Amino acid sequence: MFDIDTTALSEAGAWCPLRHPASGQPLTSDGEPVRVRLAGPDGARFRTARRQVRDALLERLTIARDRGDAAALAQLEAEAEIEMAAALTLDWENVRLPSGEVFACSPDNARRLYRDLPWLLAQVGGFAAERANFITASGNG
Repeated sequence: MFDIDTTALSEAGAWCPLRHPASGQPLTSDGEPVRVRLAGPDGARFRTARRQVRDALLERLTIARDRGDAAALAQLEAEAEIEMAAALTLDWENVRLPSGEVFACSPDNARRLYRDLPWLLAQVGGFAAERANFITASGNG
């Protein structure tokens, strides 16, 4: 018998090691890995964020549709993806500004980072959606 739990790590978060978008090599800063700790798909934080982002998106989409603003529709979907990633970001390590200064982890800074670096948004979004990244397994199989 075995127990496969995705809830514990979904709540606590799992570290997503970041990779260079072109080479695929692990990103480092001063020799240390650059990584983001993300909440996973089976935790309460994920479900709450998904509901809040969905509700806000539906409200804004309705307004844009009523105004006939097709350009706003795509932008709103992109912003919803950024909001979701920011809500799931629990921490990060070794993220620095071009000046070398440490870039503190906060919801606003996460939004800025994901908005400015679409490749990073894609990496964290893919990682957070993959349950395998949040499994703790025990038992004898």
